[in-house]
Amino acid sequence: MRRIVKISFTVCFLFLYSCLSGVLAQTFTAADTLMGSNTPERACFDVLHYHLQMRFWVESKSVNAHNDIRFRVQTATQQIQLELVKNLKIDSVFLIKGFEKQKLSIMRQGRSFYVNFPQILPQNSVQTVRVHYSGSPQIAKNPPWDGGFTWAKDKNNKPWAAVSCQGIGASVWLPCKDYLGDEPDSVLLSYEAPNGLFVASNGNLVQKETLADAHTRYTWAVSYPINPYGMSFVMGNLAHISDTLELASGDMLPLDYYVLQQNKQKAEKHFQQSKKMLLIFEELFGPYPFPRDGFALLETPFWGMEHQSGIAYGNDYKNTPYGFDFIILHESGHEYFGNSLSVSDNAELWIHESFTTYAETMFLEKLSNPTTALNYLNGQKTLIANKKPIVPPHFGVNYNYHDNDIYYKGAWMLHSIRTSLNNEPLWFELIKSFVTEFAYSHLSTQQVIDFFCQKTQKDLKPIFEQYLYQAEIPELVVKISTKGKQAKLSYNWNAKVQSFNMPVRVYVGIPERELWLNATNEVQEIQLTSLEAKHFRADLQNFLMLVKVSQ
Repeated sequence: MRRIVKISFTVCFLFLYSCLSGVLAQTFTAADTLMGSNTPERACFDVLHYHLQMRFWVESKSVNAHNDIRFRVQTATQQIQLELVKNLKIDSVFLIKGFEKQKLSIMRQGRSFYVNFPQILPQNSVQTVRVHYSGSPQIAKNPPWDGGFTWAKDKNNKPWAAVSCQGIGASVWLPCKDYLGDEPDSVLLSYEAPNGLFVASNGNLVQKETLADAHTRYTWAVSYPINPYGMSFVMGNLAHISDTLELASGDMLPLDYYVLQQNKQKAEKHFQQSKKMLLIFEELFGPYPFPRDGFALLETPFWGMEHQSGIAYGNDYKNTPYGFDFIILHESGHEYFGNSLSVSDNAELWIHESFTTYAETMFLEKLSNPTTALNYLNGQKTLIANKKPIVPPHFGVNYNYHDNDIYYKGAWMLHSIRTSLNNEPLWFELIKSFVTEFAYSHLSTQQVIDFFCQKTQKDLKPIFEQYLYQAEIPELVVKISTKGKQAKLSYNWNAKVQSFNMPVRVYVGIPERELWLNATNEVQEIQLTSLEAKHFRADLQNFLMLVKVSQ
């Protein structure tokens, strides 16, 4: 009863907040809160390992499977909360003790279900629960954004299937603790497919077994923590391309590509760009985060997704006019921002997407030159809506907040901050230390802000708050008044955050000369030689802002 009251209060609070703020008015159910928050029945245990064993029935588009969930008890408990979508039937649940197993009772509530134990599980004990389930997984209507299974055929009419589940959650296809804040330390993924079909997944292929009933089992091992939606597979008539890359350390990184047989020759050539990309990422962000598991691209029947150490690739081997494949670049960038450095709540997905999107620009600087990179970045400006905050008010609920602004406005916020710092060595040191210091951890927006302020020794908090928590972008207000050969330039920021304090670069006069304004919300003024409004230009190529000039 206490849990239900708490959920009801949370839902009411979120509804009132949404209505009062005028942003994203939306209600949430108790099931949404169960799915999105770290409830007591989730907080009481820490997932250590998953071992999924799944058999595919291609003709009926169904599966039989079980998942062993090993966990450490954080707080003594007699009940834990797990998730699995309701259209998949839970056949049985067992407590596994060596070779013995004890059947357990469950109670389903929406997508969540509670596993009840016959006795209290002691603190610090390690337990294993096995969940048997079966059925037809949800079919993705618009993958990867609307997740689930994708069942397709290649051009030779052979089966081709894959899963994508960011936003909707990993429990759309396997029972798990479907909470971003708790990642298993390692994973085994075993798939049984009809003979002639290969199944590729995350990590390394550790075993291939031919079974007696015309099926083959492929077992993949992930040796690093992995977010729930990062686990995946692709099944089809696949070819394997194997390569290696020598890293700056001298170590060799395994590169593996699993593609449709018909595309093997094309992929061998096209995927060579991965080497240059990985070396540039290493220079910018530090060592590749998952060297034991290697780097892999898996050809899928949907556009792409950042599945850890097994990037989903479906971009038809096309490069942008800038000379790189967008899906290879963006989704691989998530190995750093999203897979290694992660968030615990969907409301803070800007940390994954904004940094990864800006990584594209930083990559292009190294691949080509700063001018080309700036042109690329400015091409993204038209995609910014400024209709709602990047960070929504909805925390602790099953809320899939995917909006263009968490990509492009967030990237432009980072570039504006970088430009305002006016210190390139500091910026590159800042980004690399950000990635390395938060590797394999979960962080919040506040931690990002605190880190950037501490490392730069500057109060960047108002800048982050304006771009992240306000829909509107700041406006630079300039007034020019002249008297003879003298001019007075008055300036200030018009911003919702009253302490907004971003230094901004402008150009004045003929010929133009660079001028930095340490602008705040308070009106300031400087004296110049004669200046007309038409000879004033703000640096809109490097700042995301509005400009209002009067004379």
